[in-house]
This record gives sequence, C-alpha cells and structure tokens, in this order.
Amino acid sequence: MPATVTVKVRLNKKALDKELLDRDGAVGYVIAGFAGQVTKDIKQVFIDRARGAWWPVHSSIESGAKGVHLTVTVKKSKAHKIVAKNAPMLVFLWEREGRMFVGPSVNHPGSTPPEKLILSGIEKASKRLVFTTRSPTVTSN
Repeated sequence: MPATVTVKVRLNKKALDKELLDRDGAVGYVIAGFAGQVTKDIKQVFIDRARGAWWPVHSSIESGAKGVHLTVTVKKSKAHKIVAKNAPMLVFLWEREGRMFVGPSVNHPGSTPPEKLILSGIEKASKRLVFTTRSPTVTSN
C-alpha cells in the first residue's frame, strides 16, 4: 500500500496569465487560493463519497522547465482503532480474510485514498478554475 498518492496537472499558462492579469492583488495570493480551492474540493469529494475526509491532502503550484503544474499529494490515513458506538459490536465482511468480523473494536491499519476520488476533486475544482489542461498523471510513493 503506497504511503502517498501524488497527482500532477499541467496548467494552461495563457489562461493562468490572463486570470492573474484580470485580478487585483498579489499573484501569490491567487496561486495559493487556487491550490487551496483544489484541496477544499478534494476534501469535499472525500466527505460526499467516502463519508469523511480521512486522508491528509496538500496542494501546491510549481513552475519549472516543463511548465506550470498543480501538485496534489494525499497521504495514507494513519493506523487507528475503530470502536463500536451505536451498537454493542462491529459487524462487517472482512474481505482480506474472507470471513465476517464480529467484535467490539478493530485495529484499522490505515488506507490509501482511492485515486478516483482525488481525480473527481480536481475535476470539480477545474470546472470553476479554467486554467487546468490535459489529463492528470498519478504516481504512488
């Protein structure tokens, strides 16, 4: 299970430059605002589709020889204990073991976020922010 999932999205420099020219204020605030919006949208997709923002998310914008890129890094959730709250026992199919689990608590090893949810969050942000282009590339570390 990878510790992090990193997604890079190439940004449309012309559209980004136009967006920056059309706004008042420092460029850094606009860039940070965009990265923050992506983080917010990804967390909202996690809440909507996975019922919680279980995975730490960080977004940044980088400029280099290959253009301007949005980099989103999502880390694996930490190991944690899950305790039954609304019932005396937890009951679920333990797929890895091929059996039902019944008990008052379980030690969860942590999980890697589904790449599909990360990409959905980026897509949600890019509908409002017109300077994303091309397909994102996903790498796992």
